[in-house]
Amino acid sequence: MTAQFGPWVERLEAIAVGRERIAVAGRRDAAGTTASRVHVVPTAILDGKAAGWSLDPGGAGGAICALGFAGDELLISGGEDGRLIAWDITGRRRVAELALGAPVRALALDEGAARGDAGAIAAGTADGALHVVALAIRDAAPVLGPAVRRALSDGAIGAVAWDPAGLWLAGAADGQLWVVGEGQRAVSPGGDGGIRAVVSLGDGRAAISLGDGRAAIGCGDGSLRLCFVVGDVEATDRSGDHGHQAAVRGLALAPVSVDDAGREQPRRLFSVGEDGALKLWLVDGNRRPRTIELGIGPASAVGFAPGPVTRPGAPGTVIDRALGRLWIASTRRQVAALALGGDAEPVGEPIAIGSALDALEAQLRDPRAAVKVKLEAVAALAGIAEDEARALLDLALATGPAEVRIAATHAMVRSARGASRPALRTALGAEQAELRAAAFLALRELEGDQPLAAVRTGLAARHEDVRVRAVESLIPLARSSVIAASLIADALRDAHPAVRRRAFAALREVARDPAEAVRTALARGTPDVRAEALLNLGFVLRETDAAARALTASAFDDADPQVRQSAFLAAVMQRPALAARLVAAISPGASIAEQLHQVARDLGVALALPADQPGPLDDDQLEPLFGQLACRNADAALRGAGCLLALGDSRAVGAVLQLTREAEPALRRGATAALVRALAVWPDDDRLATRLVWLLDDGDAEVRGFAFDALARTAAAGGPGAELALAEAALRTSQEDIRVRALQILVRVGAPGGPGARTDDVADRLLGDALDDEAAKVRGEAFRTLWAWHTAEPVVPLARGANSRHGDIRGQVVAEIDRRRRAGQSSAELDRLLLRLVEDTVAAVGLAAYGALARREPDGPEGPEGDDEAPVPAEVHLAAMASPAPEVRAAGARGAAKAPAAAVRGRLVQLIKDDHPAVHLAAIEALDAVAPGDAEGFALAFASVFYELQVRTGELCGQRRDARAVAPMQRLLSIPRTDLNRPADAFRQRAARALADVGDPAAIAFQLRLIDDEDPIVREMAARGIATAAQPGNDAARGALVGLLGHADLPVRSWAGEGLARLGDLRALPVLSGT
Repeated sequence: MTAQFGPWVERLEAIAVGRERIAVAGRRDAAGTTASRVHVVPTAILDGKAAGWSLDPGGAGGAICALGFAGDELLISGGEDGRLIAWDITGRRRVAELALGAPVRALALDEGAARGDAGAIAAGTADGALHVVALAIRDAAPVLGPAVRRALSDGAIGAVAWDPAGLWLAGAADGQLWVVGEGQRAVSPGGDGGIRAVVSLGDGRAAISLGDGRAAIGCGDGSLRLCFVVGDVEATDRSGDHGHQAAVRGLALAPVSVDDAGREQPRRLFSVGEDGALKLWLVDGNRRPRTIELGIGPASAVGFAPGPVTRPGAPGTVIDRALGRLWIASTRRQVAALALGGDAEPVGEPIAIGSALDALEAQLRDPRAAVKVKLEAVAALAGIAEDEARALLDLALATGPAEVRIAATHAMVRSARGASRPALRTALGAEQAELRAAAFLALRELEGDQPLAAVRTGLAARHEDVRVRAVESLIPLARSSVIAASLIADALRDAHPAVRRRAFAALREVARDPAEAVRTALARGTPDVRAEALLNLGFVLRETDAAARALTASAFDDADPQVRQSAFLAAVMQRPALAARLVAAISPGASIAEQLHQVARDLGVALALPADQPGPLDDDQLEPLFGQLACRNADAALRGAGCLLALGDSRAVGAVLQLTREAEPALRRGATAALVRALAVWPDDDRLATRLVWLLDDGDAEVRGFAFDALARTAAAGGPGAELALAEAALRTSQEDIRVRALQILVRVGAPGGPGARTDDVADRLLGDALDDEAAKVRGEAFRTLWAWHTAEPVVPLARGANSRHGDIRGQVVAEIDRRRRAGQSSAELDRLLLRLVEDTVAAVGLAAYGALARREPDGPEGPEGDDEAPVPAEVHLAAMASPAPEVRAAGARGAAKAPAAAVRGRLVQLIKDDHPAVHLAAIEALDAVAPGDAEGFALAFASVFYELQVRTGELCGQRRDARAVAPMQRLLSIPRTDLNRPADAFRQRAARALADVGDPAAIAFQLRLIDDEDPIVREMAARGIATAAQPGNDAARGALVGLLGHADLPVRSWAGEGLARLGDLRALPVLSGT
């Protein structure tokens, strides 16, 4: 990245090199800007230790195409204005000038002039002439002239060189090389494209004297040619196939160099071209040149500065035996410096010096640069006409801080950057509102000749504030432009309400007739705009003529509810007598009156209604209300009906009744509220109360609440009988909340001894029905109410609750009886009720009742004597075992294990045949506890289709070594794997364990066969069974155990060793000691 910058903005065409300074010049490429300057920079700029300055030639201006140093302090320039100017670069002023009458394209100085002494300067001009100008020093000041003009060619002289033989070499655009001395002759070196000035923008050439009678010529076709200028020409193409890819624009001859032995080295020649490359040639021979890409764009001039050179990147370190430094200018506004070593080879990489535009770009892109610096850069860019400055302003607008971006928009306006309009359009979408505003104002200024173009861009912007500004910009245009007025009307449909409101306000400003603005808004606006237009018509304009009334009436059935409401309010305001009556008739804060006041406050106008006059209003004044009744939209009809009801007009009752059937809940709420008001006005109208009762079943809670409240107020006025009638009707509804509220009336009115107590027990009957309500909340409330009525007679509510068809109520009964039993407050009647609930169909109720009865209570308040506890009556267990719920039957069976066998044995045997595993397992376990020798029950269990029951029965027998388990377990274990009904592995393992527990000697043979079973647990239990069955004197058992000592399973060997140990057989010792 370029780190050093010069003061120029021109595209460079010329360069002159001195010992401590270089000078560059070129042409401006901004339209209408021709004034160019000469720019001087010290060579120390490469080390960042100096800055350059500019010299203004004044006059007509134009490009400066040629430069040359006359000594160290005098600089000669020639430009398009035809002037040859001598500059004192130290004093930074012009010291002499000479008009040549034609644009100067090339300069060359002879030896004397180059040293700063008297000599001659040759200037090639665009008219094909060579001007030889005398340079003299008089009184320490240079003097130019006289000049001798030599007409050489029809084309421009683009290259001039001085030959030490005293000849001037001039290259012309027609390809001729002119040799000028005492006389003049033309030489044709060959090559295409002509020989032109190094600073030419076309396909130019460079010429330079080699000092040996030859000249090197750079051609427009990129070739490098050599020829003699004295005698035979002998032109040769030195470049061959290795020339530049574009025109050669500069040549420089390296000084003579010697090697370490003092031998002169082959001479080097440097060329630069519009292809951006530097080529290093050996003058003699055909060796291929070395090519270096400079990276500064198309090169336009080159100069060589001899002398010591510091090493790049290491200030103060001098390159040993360095010849000097090449300086190359480019039309991309950059200068490159390249150090040459003692062998004329480049040292290091080229160092680039950027232009003032490059410096400003670096400041704008530097994230660490202060905002002040960036603002100064933007201000500087405003004064630079080049399009690159415009591009940098676009960059500042796109990437800078907010202050810099805003300053960029102002700079674009000041410098009339019409090409920046796309960047400004993009800035309309910026996040900062101030930037968006500045961008839009700048766009308007730049589009001054076509203001609608900027407005259209603003209307299409993403942010609403820009669109609002665009609408405001249309106001002065719309008074004379139909298109601008149409754009305002289009903005009525904008996506943002702020834009739509501003568009409507603008429409009112530009419309000749205010009503016309309302018509346009109603025809083209969005719903909020249409609503605002109607409110303006009624509240602000106060238009009451027939046309204005027709406008509001036409919006009664608008598709948007807000518009319909605004149309109604506007229509009311168009009839002041109606508005005054409504405000007076409706209590403060009510809907219509409050809306009228609120709209007036929002619009900033006074409501200013006349005083309400007594007497009825005629139908003309009531027309908006009847118009609302006729609307297709129910909300409009509801508004009209509500107002008519407020005015005491019964013609609205039918409409209200119809509106209570609307599907929209909000409409039904409003209709119900109106119905309630109507009931207060006409309490004898049966239609109203009947419809309110019907609305108790409405799906909307608010509607039901309105209806119930109104009916409750009417019923309260009719006495307890009416209230009970309402409660009865409400309890028959489908809505839970209404039934709960009906119970509240029932509690208050129908309690025993209350105002509604009657001989026919209506309240009691209603409460009984509520106990069977489908809603848990209702029946729970009913049960609590029943308790509240019969606190002194607990049997009544508990008996009623026990008969309820809902399990949760019966569960509450069980909980209450249990609480009383714990507190010693129970009775025999309550116990019988609890015993009946043990057989409840709901398992939770039955279990709770059984748990309460099965809980053993102490014999007295001080606790039991000793450890004895009161036994649970067998009837409790029998009741549980008779329950339809399997969970309760299982619990009863488990509890029967401690009951007398005679009382429960029969029922337990029956439950063994139950299909529920929990029941029959509990039954066999209880039977084993109360009657272990029962033949029938165990036979049924062993014959059951449930393997788990068979296995459990076998385990119970095994625990007491009952041989009845042997045959069933052997049968179960004998089912082969191929049988689909084979028991699960877990059942087989438990069966084998039960068989081992029995330890029957008769089963030894069967268990020996099980030793080969595929299940290791079964094999282990078989060995255990043999060890358990082994008795002294039973040789078969002993032999079997000895045979098992060598079994592969360790558990089998272990049980064999234990069995032999019981028999006192010493052969068990090795196995037992090993395990």
